[in-house]
Amino acid sequence: MPLCEGAAQPVDYQRSAVFFQTMFREKALARRARRETVDARLQVTAPHEWLLVSGLGVALVVLLAYGLLGRAERSLSIETVLVRPGERIDVVASVSGVVVDVLSEVGDTVTPGQPIARVRTPEAERWGAVLRRLRESMESGDAPQDMAANENLRALLASARSVTAQRGADGFMTEDITTPRRGELVTLALAAGQRIAAGEFAARIRAASARPVEALGFVTREEAMRLVPGMHAQVRLAVPGTGAPQVLPARVEDVSPRVVPPPRWLTEFGLEPPVRSHLLRATLMEPDPLQVIDGASGTLRIVLGHRSFASLLFGSDGD
Repeated sequence: MPLCEGAAQPVDYQRSAVFFQTMFREKALARRARRETVDARLQVTAPHEWLLVSGLGVALVVLLAYGLLGRAERSLSIETVLVRPGERIDVVASVSGVVVDVLSEVGDTVTPGQPIARVRTPEAERWGAVLRRLRESMESGDAPQDMAANENLRALLASARSVTAQRGADGFMTEDITTPRRGELVTLALAAGQRIAAGEFAARIRAASARPVEALGFVTREEAMRLVPGMHAQVRLAVPGTGAPQVLPARVEDVSPRVVPPPRWLTEFGLEPPVRSHLLRATLMEPDPLQVIDGASGTLRIVLGHRSFASLLFGSDGD
């Protein structure tokens, strides 16, 4: 009898194993066939869970409002030069010769017709040599014996002496370079002993003006089409000895409707225009800002408009 019981135990164990394997297989197949519900409701019961959900909701509302109502500034930055107001007039030499005396300096206020330099011309030098030889001939007695010719020579010598007495020993041998208009002498390209040709640049005058200080720059055609007078701007200048730049408020005054060649005096300040550029003028809001040097270089930043953050995402234009 004990032997029969021992023989039946392996059979019961095998049946149990088969039963459990069949049951687990059926459960696995049923679980695989059943679709998982990922959109089940979140059960919030604890107070800290309610605080977390409320914080997330407030953050989403604030982010949505900021995206719809917030504004991002659109701007354009170009190189600029600050200049004092007033028309700039070039003074050219009217005669060729050698500069013998400079009568003015940069910063002087000149009037129309005022001489700024004296030039000895080749013609005057030849005429002066003739008069000197004539005077020596008259004084030495080598003049012609003809009475009429002698009287003419004496009259010519007297006239030369009169001019010499009025204008100095070398007065009849020089010509003056004069200014055409009233203004401030801002550039002087003359020095004693310098040889100059007729029509060559000699000086520059800035006519007086009550307009504010201007910031000038060059923009391309595409940039010019986006600019209109009255746009707000800022001029940033590097101040020597300080870490922070000087910021001056400005306003766009006008943009040249056509491509214009850059003025010579503007390129002398180091402002190089791009190819086929338009001239931009902006005026400073302060009437006479301190420590602004004529020709100071900086950066002009123009505010083109504003766009919402949502428009940045969807690629639409703002105001």
